[in-house]
Amino acid sequence: MAVEGRTHRPVIDYDRCGECMICMNGCPAALLPAMRREQDSLRGAFYGRTEAAETDSGPVSSVIPATVAPRCQTACPLGQDVRGYLQMIGEGRFAEALALIREANPLPTLCGAVCHHPCTSACTRAAIDDPLDIRELKRFAAAGAATDDDTTLPIPATSTGRHIYIVGAGPAGLTAAHDLVRRGHRVTVLEAAAAAGGMAEQVIPPFRLPRAALRRDIDYLRRLGVEIETSTRFGHDVTAAGLCRRDAAAIILAVGTSRGVPLEIDPGIPKATGRYDCLTFLRAFAAGRPPLIAGDRVIVVGGGNAAVDAARAARRAGAGTVTILYRREREAMPADGDEIAAAEREGITFIDRAVPHRLLTANDRVTGLGCRTTRPAATDSAAPPAALPDSDFTLTADLVIAAVGQRLDTTLIDEHLPLELTPRLTVAVHGETRETSIPGIFAAGDAVLGPSTVVEAMADGRRAAMAVHHRIIAE
Repeated sequence: MAVEGRTHRPVIDYDRCGECMICMNGCPAALLPAMRREQDSLRGAFYGRTEAAETDSGPVSSVIPATVAPRCQTACPLGQDVRGYLQMIGEGRFAEALALIREANPLPTLCGAVCHHPCTSACTRAAIDDPLDIRELKRFAAAGAATDDDTTLPIPATSTGRHIYIVGAGPAGLTAAHDLVRRGHRVTVLEAAAAAGGMAEQVIPPFRLPRAALRRDIDYLRRLGVEIETSTRFGHDVTAAGLCRRDAAAIILAVGTSRGVPLEIDPGIPKATGRYDCLTFLRAFAAGRPPLIAGDRVIVVGGGNAAVDAARAARRAGAGTVTILYRREREAMPADGDEIAAAEREGITFIDRAVPHRLLTANDRVTGLGCRTTRPAATDSAAPPAALPDSDFTLTADLVIAAVGQRLDTTLIDEHLPLELTPRLTVAVHGETRETSIPGIFAAGDAVLGPSTVVEAMADGRRAAMAVHHRIIAE
């Protein structure tokens, strides 16, 4: 492909190649602008706009395959145009970068704070020096953009006249609402709590997620046309039958996994003072009412982000010493590495390869935790090391927080909506249709997946929205 004023041919360093395939179709200097126009066209078609994108050589699609995507974009569950918005940030075009992010991600400030950023792990820059800190750049773009006003809103699609109700204003429900309202549907989100945001609002500590940032995302969705009714309990204030009699074309359940799993190590004293599941503890902390710590020694059992959040929150609530107890090797902890590093800087201790087996109490109050550990034995052979016999040890504690899992609150289903559940106690859905055992009722997010990350729940909300949209337009 001839380019006026250019005489060189591209030179490929295959060890650093990101496999974007641009160079296979001509000079990258000429093709990158064309590729950007094609992506704009594809996004327009996705949301009902039909602007054509052409070059002097004809339609862009004849030059660049539509399936081309860099690794960072492929790794993102939402398929965000990471390369596109990073370029805009580099050029100081923060408002445009934010608008591009919102094409695929309606909650950029939330994700900029707590996303597990798989895009960073996939960044090909790591082959040269270090991967780009994409999550922080997204946060920077959201903070650096001009104040939102109605001129930043995308062009709405023609109204379909159909009304869809979404139960749960968490990441999955809000993403589904965004995608459906962009396609011309009327969308109402029903939230039992007093504020929208789901578990992000109720559980993630404010030092990780400033609530003003989360409200900015939610305010954007409201201006986009999403109706959000808070303090509205599905099954009590409204029912599925009542919504269907009203005008519901479909209902999407995005109720999350809002129940913590307790430590079942001494069922004889489940009410012992000083024993909490992490969601109960984090809800109280986020609401400004952390449980009173009688002493200053706290143990958190678990290795995920919720465990690290609970440990850091306990530290801020006045605990003198905080210990995280994890059953596997330290390297296997699923918590974000940045959060683990922050916990270490705050003086939180980690004990790996250890599990609790006995809760110690006195006068109905927790006094400690009996633990068991298994560590590899030293060996000079090439064979895998043998395990030493289990060894017991005791940790003194005034407060024990269980961060060993989350599950669906089945009260709604048991009392009001007899949905089929899976053996994992998640809502059963029919494959990609996302429809439950009750026709016209769909499900998305952690209620279907089980506990997942914010961006994975958002991606599942998108799948449910697409399934509902296609069902409605096919009727």
